Amino acid sequence: MLLLCLLALLPLAALVDAGSVSLPLRRRVSSLNSESGRVSPRSSRLLSPSSLQAELQRTRVKYGIGKDRRRSTGTVSLQEESGDASYYAPVTIGGSSYNIILDTGSADLVVAASACSTCDSSTPLYNPSTSSTASSTGTAFSITYGTGSASGTLVTDDVSMGGFSVASQVFAACDTFDNLLSGDESGLMGLGWQSLSSSGAMPFVQALYEAGDFDSPEFGLGFNDQEGGTLTLGAVDTAATAGDLNYVSLVDSGSYWQVALDGVKVNGVDIGVSASSVIIDSGTTLISMPASAVSSVYAAVSSESVASGELMLYPCATTVTLSLSFGGIYYDVPAADFSYGTIDAQNSQCYGIVYDASQGTSDSTFIIGAAFLQHIYTAYRFSEPAVGFANLAGSTSSATVSSTASSAAAASSSAFTILPSDISTLATTMVESTSSTAASSSPTDISSSASASFDTIASSTSYTPISSGFSSITVTSTAPISTATSAGAPSESSSSSTSASAVPTESSTSAAGPFAQVATGLLSITILVAALI
Repeated sequence: MLLLCLLALLPLAALVDAGSVSLPLRRRVSSLNSESGRVSPRSSRLLSPSSLQAELQRTRVKYGIGKDRRRSTGTVSLQEESGDASYYAPVTIGGSSYNIILDTGSADLVVAASACSTCDSSTPLYNPSTSSTASSTGTAFSITYGTGSASGTLVTDDVSMGGFSVASQVFAACDTFDNLLSGDESGLMGLGWQSLSSSGAMPFVQALYEAGDFDSPEFGLGFNDQEGGTLTLGAVDTAATAGDLNYVSLVDSGSYWQVALDGVKVNGVDIGVSASSVIIDSGTTLISMPASAVSSVYAAVSSESVASGELMLYPCATTVTLSLSFGGIYYDVPAADFSYGTIDAQNSQCYGIVYDASQGTSDSTFIIGAAFLQHIYTAYRFSEPAVGFANLAGSTSSATVSSTASSAAAASSSAFTILPSDISTLATTMVESTSSTAASSSPTDISSSASASFDTIASSTSYTPISSGFSSITVTSTAPISTATSAGAPSESSSSSTSASAVPTESSTSAAGPFAQVATGLLSITILVAALI
């Protein structure tokens, strides 16, 4: 009887406070490894020096390594997303849906506009003239990156993603867009802090937090080297993690998502490398370290390691496990993934994922990119600013506590949890009832439909949530919830810390009682992502 009641209340999920949602990300097919959608480096992949240099140049330009890092008004340096480290998700702008690349290393929303003369013919273009909510600010905007550039005008329009909306969001509508997008991607969205926004506008996700729309003041990213990943807004996906999140406070809450690096190990041996600040950037492919740290890494890898420009080569037959420590806990890059590719068809020498971006300068920048992040789950918290780390569920990597740093406090949660035994039957029923419907990449208005499917509700960007007085809940279930959607996305960050808004706990009372809690929790079920081959 209880299950029947819950099923009867399922349509009301659209009317219950939806302060968190998980949505699938699609991975771009790699430009360096076009036969596969895998981000994971493999020793059998043959890489050309020119393609590698282009990748390194994008990172140098993005962070101004070796140059003055001050930014001029209206201009920001961005990385040209290599397909090997890019993920995108559907974002609705002015009523139309576009695939937008996501990046924790930037803070601006940049979209290809209908007047774009340099965009690929397959690129869906944003047309402000067809949106009743669009308005031009008249302010010119330009972006420089690598060997290309983009320019346009700052506009405002309504933007929504995963059920959350921001009215009159400021972003750049670009009429020139060179060497940045491919296929059906239409732009980039920065997931960073406002202080890094070249337009000065508050980034979309930070705006949602500031407006009090989130159940929890954070978002989470979980990537998978074969399947893609998920972006969770207003919560973290506990089903995607192997254990509690280890939160590490930001060293500068008004800048990048940057935290202290406690230590580095190669094959379990501490090599004496640490840093007071490293940037966590989902939009960068490799791991950048200063020259001295790179030397220490490869001295421990093999005596036969040799430099190849900024990159390092080592014997492919060498087994290398790289471990980085955050908040007193080490997280591993599996041995199979330390190689980014090989220099020859004989697989004699491999490029390592750690490289020196300093170009002979004294630059001490550490940038932790997708080569590491794809193996762990990360959470980005606005209030009490921090980055959280955890191994992915099902990961073969093990997190070990550092003997030289104190253990981080486990992440706490006031969310009401329903166990698999309580919900598995309901979850299975939901899957069966929606198995014929793939998760839509184009948000749907469900306000007029009381019988909308769970997939439609979870991906909607247009319903009006009504608070039930309860915090969101996490539903954990062993029942498979599959969709036909695949994965991918990344961008850059900025600043202003705000106190966390109060979140009701399970002790709150409401006429809807536990049924409202269950209905709310259904919106937080993780959407599994099908492989993109």
